[in-house]
Amino acid sequence: MPIPRPNSLALLLGAVGASAFWLPDVAIHAIARYNFDSDHAWFVTFASPVALLLVYFAFRSRILSTGYLHCGKAMLAGVWLAGGLFMLTAASFTGGGFASLDKESLLLLACTPLPPVTILMATYDGSLFALLLVTIGAVAVGNACSSRQ
Repeated sequence: MPIPRPNSLALLLGAVGASAFWLPDVAIHAIARYNFDSDHAWFVTFASPVALLLVYFAFRSRILSTGYLHCGKAMLAGVWLAGGLFMLTAASFTGGGFASLDKESLLLLACTPLPPVTILMATYDGSLFALLLVTIGAVAVGNACSSRQ
């Protein structure tokens, strides 16, 4: 199997990271539907970062063997840039998001790659603490690793 170029590898890792982080959130919204409450939000707070961490460690050694050193950064970028898309999908289970596509939803969809919009949407989605936890954790680990070099 040929090794992908760094740009396509970054896109692939971004998609994998976003899927790993946001799919537990979408699944919980699909299961809870209109009964989504703080217990579900706390589950998302722990399940999403753990899922991303497991996928990161599953991919890390293979990716590092290709010489690409930005596996975690690419995955975290995917979490932030694709978050709105996944949260709109999660909202569809309660009649929002893609279930009621109108002008406002299309505008929101166009703005989803913007980090302030991701933060705003995560606040309403119940995944804000998970997003902050994974971001602060990645920055802390990245700084600790770079200070050892």
